[in-house]
Amino acid sequence: MINHNSLFRFTSNFFSFFQSKKLLATCIFLLSFFFISTTSQAQFNFKKDSTNRVTINKGSHYTRTPFVTLQIAAFDVTQMQISNRQDFIDAHWIPYQPTVYGWKLIPEDGDQKVYVRFKDAKKGNMSNAVADIHLDMTPPKNPKVKIDVEGEAIKDSTQLVKLFVSAEEVDKRYYVMVSNHRSFYRQRWQLITSEIEDWQLGSKLDGVKMVFAKFRDRSGNISDVVSDKVILDTQGPVRPSITINNGEPALTKQAAEVQLTLTAGGATEMMVADNESFEGQEWQPIKKYLKWTLSEGDGEKKLYAKFRDNAKNETEVVSASIDVDATPPSNMSITINGGDQTSRHIDGIVELAIKAEDAKYMMISNIDNFRGGRWLPYEELVSDWRLMGDNGKKTVFIKFKDDAGNESEVISDEIVLIR
Repeated sequence: MINHNSLFRFTSNFFSFFQSKKLLATCIFLLSFFFISTTSQAQFNFKKDSTNRVTINKGSHYTRTPFVTLQIAAFDVTQMQISNRQDFIDAHWIPYQPTVYGWKLIPEDGDQKVYVRFKDAKKGNMSNAVADIHLDMTPPKNPKVKIDVEGEAIKDSTQLVKLFVSAEEVDKRYYVMVSNHRSFYRQRWQLITSEIEDWQLGSKLDGVKMVFAKFRDRSGNISDVVSDKVILDTQGPVRPSITINNGEPALTKQAAEVQLTLTAGGATEMMVADNESFEGQEWQPIKKYLKWTLSEGDGEKKLYAKFRDNAKNETEVVSASIDVDATPPSNMSITINGGDQTSRHIDGIVELAIKAEDAKYMMISNIDNFRGGRWLPYEELVSDWRLMGDNGKKTVFIKFKDDAGNESEVISDEIVLIR
């Protein structure tokens, strides 16, 4: 072994003695030769202490392509055979080379082996080496991501959501990458878990929020990108309203069925009740018109409604009322000329004294079928009613109607007209 320090002193003296350019070039060549020779010898001695070996893709355990690179270390050999079969039935002897590019494995997913057989330069002795790797050309199948929320929307911009992620993969150890953006900017692969807790969605502005996911196996195969979406809706429905029978003020039937008109912009569900606590009621899909049976009894009937959207944002409670009055006017009376038996007015004019409780309108007629009659505002004195026809017994008929439209029975009074 040549000592480098001795070599350096020798070379320095040599340069001092010979100054010509030709000799200087010769010395540089000799120095390079000695340095390379000693280095190569050192490397050879190191390798000679090792065994013949082969590695695939620098020792990788997985590959997603059948084309691989072989690293081969052998000593005192001149030829080698390479095969995917242990019997080398398909192999040919080739000159030894330390690196083989583009070796093709059997193109089937699974564990693969590459066998190398060596022949030495002197005696023709042979030795073997083997390396293995797992070939996986198939990316994870059936990738899925699901945002775990009730319904299709959420109303809290700060809400953290749970994600369910999964894919079909032979090797249970695989990876997932999740992002709020299709580019997956600044996201990293993480070992798969079926649930990802406390995922923060993107912008806090109302609108559609998307989550993207892709999966990778240990060989580096990447699945298709999948996504799920949810709507962020922090604003509740607007302009809620309820109307009973198109706004009619009263009804004449107890326990009557009425028609409700219900509206609220942006609402998907509604709840209607006859009590402000909505006891016993459930949310139902919104509809503009709804049939509702009122409770029994006269009086004001009040109905309540509230609305909500897919994000469960609720409106304030709105209400509408209607009066139920199924009782017609009562305690009715009519008196002609203060109860006189006869009238001698030449034009047949008489005075009517009228009474009725809860009456809003009245209709007066000289005939019992009220032909040609019309409803007049209720009043208790009519001083100029004209009797019709010739002298004799005359009858005046009257009936009443309340604000709800209930009509009373017909009553009458009589007087004898003498002219």
